[in-house]
Amino acid sequence: MARLEFTPELVQEAVILAVRRAAAQGAPLAEGWNLERERIRASPAGAERERAFRDFDASWFRELELDEPLRAALRACPTAERGLAVIYVRAAARVRDAGSELYAAPALHGSDGEGARMVLALAPAAFLEPEALERFVLRELSRAQAGCAHAVSPRRDRTALVAL
Repeated sequence: MARLEFTPELVQEAVILAVRRAAAQGAPLAEGWNLERERIRASPAGAERERAFRDFDASWFRELELDEPLRAALRACPTAERGLAVIYVRAAARVRDAGSELYAAPALHGSDGEGARMVLALAPAAFLEPEALERFVLRELSRAQAGCAHAVSPRRDRTALVAL
């Protein structure tokens, strides 16, 4: 079963955009988000504060169910879900850079998926349109299911990923 891991930068930006949209629509959740964020910001700078911000953002990401379009796409594409061990989700530098890269593709055709992984680049704003995001991710998973591979730079700091 595929595990989703998000970069903290993507999580943070998606949450900020979602909270801003909610505030613009009059939703009261922005006030609580701001109060909690300011409490963390007031703590001494350092690794502990950075960890607190990552945990805070990850908590809001889950609370706002921003990962649900990806999970729905995985449920709709069970072969890819079984064939991929992990999907690393990172921010795309530009909207046109959104897409995926597949590594160790042979595991997608019936084996346990050990080692098969996908890097999915998404624009943070994509999380504001869940139906479109689900369709996009489903298309990328379908490509993976077919064994499609795209070459890009594989450099990733996997220690900085947030598993949700």
